[in-house]
Amino acid sequence: MIQKGERTMSTVSIRKTHGEDYASIKTVVDQVIADLGGLEDIIKPGYKVIIKPNLVACPTERLSGGVTRWEVCLAIYEAAKAVGGVPVIAESSAAGADTELTIAKCGYQELRDKGIPVIDLKQKENARCTVDIENGVVFNKINTWELVRDCDAIITVPVMKTHDQTEVTLGMKNLKGLLIDTQKKDFHKKGLIEGVVDWCLHLKPCLEIIDGTYGQQGLGPIFGETKKMNLIVGSKDLVACEAVTSKIMGYEPKEVMITNAAYKRGFGEMDLSKIEVIGEKVENVASRFKRSCEVEIEGIPQSFSLIFSKDACTGCHNTVISALMDMKAQNLFPYLENMNVCVGPCTEDMLPADANADNTVCIGICCKKLADAKGFRWVVGCPPGNADVVKGGIPNVVYGYETVTRCGIRGTHMSVKVNGVEESEAMHDHHHDHEHHHDHDHGEHHHHHTGLHGIEHIVRDHLNLPETVKEDVLAVYGMIAEAESHAHGVPVTEIHFHEVGTMDALADVSAVCLLLHKLAPEQIVASPVCMGSGQVRCAHGILPVPTPATAYLLQGIPAYSGDIKTELCTPTGAALLKRFVSRFGGMPVITTQAIGYGMGTKEFDAANCICAFWGETAE
Repeated sequence: MIQKGERTMSTVSIRKTHGEDYASIKTVVDQVIADLGGLEDIIKPGYKVIIKPNLVACPTERLSGGVTRWEVCLAIYEAAKAVGGVPVIAESSAAGADTELTIAKCGYQELRDKGIPVIDLKQKENARCTVDIENGVVFNKINTWELVRDCDAIITVPVMKTHDQTEVTLGMKNLKGLLIDTQKKDFHKKGLIEGVVDWCLHLKPCLEIIDGTYGQQGLGPIFGETKKMNLIVGSKDLVACEAVTSKIMGYEPKEVMITNAAYKRGFGEMDLSKIEVIGEKVENVASRFKRSCEVEIEGIPQSFSLIFSKDACTGCHNTVISALMDMKAQNLFPYLENMNVCVGPCTEDMLPADANADNTVCIGICCKKLADAKGFRWVVGCPPGNADVVKGGIPNVVYGYETVTRCGIRGTHMSVKVNGVEESEAMHDHHHDHEHHHDHDHGEHHHHHTGLHGIEHIVRDHLNLPETVKEDVLAVYGMIAEAESHAHGVPVTEIHFHEVGTMDALADVSAVCLLLHKLAPEQIVASPVCMGSGQVRCAHGILPVPTPATAYLLQGIPAYSGDIKTELCTPTGAALLKRFVSRFGGMPVITTQAIGYGMGTKEFDAANCICAFWGETAE
């Protein structure tokens, strides 16, 4: 590589691939390494080597151009071992993304099964640390892992992709995956471009091998179009490698922000006239990549305004784009009529004249100042999760709480409102369906359905929650689906959840699971469950209380009907109880530390509330 302050002739190798199998890919990777003079000068016997792929998030298809293929990493791994190195493949996917899911989807689990170390840095066994950054422009300290701090050589293995904020994303930006999630977010808040260069100058990666077999154009780095290039590009000078690759992608090197910043700080060579290219000529393999700014998502209502601040970070930008893509797939674009969505540190002068509290949503912590000043709705998170944007921002969903009185008792009522209306009980809990045909009275709106697989996709890929919380959410939904399957006599795979009900119920379930995760009680004791009595109207008609699904879920749990003629326990409530309650019965002897009253919407002769005690038992 080129050390800071040096200007020497750099070498970049460009080679074409001629097959999809591992042997074919390995042949080309080995040729690129040979073109660069081998690895002996950068990897000494016993060196601890990190091979860093780009596994940013779980793709629908591993060869979509969004993630580094395992064949390239394995070839580099074998080459590093051959010269006496001790290599590992290490990654942490984007903030909030599940690295394990991506590893499994992209074939890296098979490498593990063969004894090759593929490390998910986010796992608890990997100790974190803070490193000092000498002469940092943005950072003087950065949070990473001891494995990264203690390695002797780093090889970055990115994919050839466009990027909405940095024009392209290649090997230098790929190294952001060696930061813990909170640090990744800091990069976007404090200065992505110079922050990446700070990090690279500290790490001093010794080699970049770009997987250009399949690239991604347009809405990169996650949602772009696949572009097959059949190329492997490599260099020991990262700046030179990325300057040449950018040229292949149809950019002038000076257009690429990170390349420019790194060059100006002496990290490598950007002047193409001073770079020796071995193998294919740039002009013979060049193919212009569609820019992110050139992509339009078809079908968005003309009355919808998406307002991006020029300083909006990639996290919020990609989250909103992802939310829009999900909404398109689910035919939810009608929710966007006459809506304004602001992303990043937007200012009042950027707003349309008709912007008001009812039609304008602010996304991300940088937009909170505007939201507070104008009374707009604000979606929390930095960045927020995809589902948070879909539910809390774009489709007119608002969360709130208020102090109410039931039978003279004050408590807290939590609300979820869609288009300004709090969802009804029927919409809230009886939103289950299956593939058989039924007539549904949905009023003016045509509601779409999401199966258990779709719920799993939202939870695993888009909810910014701890993994244990995600498992709890999916376990609750799994119990509901099983109960509905039993009630309707159809397989679990055929159970669907009505779209609007899904949005509300998912918010409820996730909030309960997250709350209990944060509280971390040693045990939860609940009184016997009052189910209610009478009948309830749902999507399938009039059903007795408890409904079949609720009755199924409450098996083994002490329950009674009571005198109130309505449904008091729904399938969602029953599943949450079944998941978290340690035992049912009378209240044990407890030293109470806090008491909470949660209030329902209906008025009964008896107080419509749940009382929760927090404290320590004498047991």
